[in-house]
Amino acid sequence: IDDSLLKEMKKTGCRIMGLGIESGSQRILNLMHKKITIEQVKNGLRRLKDTGILPTVSMMVGQVSETADDVKASVELMRLSLEYDKNIEYAFTITTPFPGSPLYSLAMEKGYVRDDADFYKHYKFNLFRRTFQLVINFSAMPDGDLLSMYDYICTVYRNDKKRILGVKVLLVENLRGFLHRCHFVLKEFVVPIIPKFLRLALLGEIYQYSYEFVQKRLDNLRLRLRGIAVKNNLYMKKPTILFNRK
Repeated sequence: IDDSLLKEMKKTGCRIMGLGIESGSQRILNLMHKKITIEQVKNGLRRLKDTGILPTVSMMVGQVSETADDVKASVELMRLSLEYDKNIEYAFTITTPFPGSPLYSLAMEKGYVRDDADFYKHYKFNLFRRTFQLVINFSAMPDGDLLSMYDYICTVYRNDKKRILGVKVLLVENLRGFLHRCHFVLKEFVVPIIPKFLRLALLGEIYQYSYEFVQKRLDNLRLRLRGIAVKNNLYMKKPTILFNRK
């Protein structure tokens, strides 16, 4: 994708681009057959910033044969990118061999997983802690060290965001996340146990409208605190003059 195409994408409404970078270690990228270099990643992130498209980046910890030094390379890439674009969003996960992937086939060959049911029996997500249970450790690190390195990269990211963006942004974003988790629990676990004759349709509509209204307002506030102007729910790189008094 060249710069002219990126600009056209921005004009037609592309505001966010999700990137599966997965690692800041060239050795790990090569093992994953990503066919990209760290320099290409850095250049791509800079080009997105120049275009005004907001990158969301996913990174994994615990790839096959991964070491603490490989994780530290991911930390270095993450910190470098945040310095030149404070609006990059990162999400970190522990490498998980989902059914259908080559890594899952490897897990089956080594006897780590018996079948799909066995996998999902161990694959659990804690909604409020926002962490996954370690299913299989493919790395060169013991389980404890792998979990420590995962906590390490998450902690560095939170601290750098706090330093670069300020406390207000994090408070708003954490509030949005908390409300979303409460909404999920209410919808998935509380509502089903309420007798049907007590589930008032109008009350449900009022609740849903109120939840969406609050989330949209908080999102607009979050973006403005980040220095991203909002118009008709579309993100713009810089504010524009909507009316000219002359």
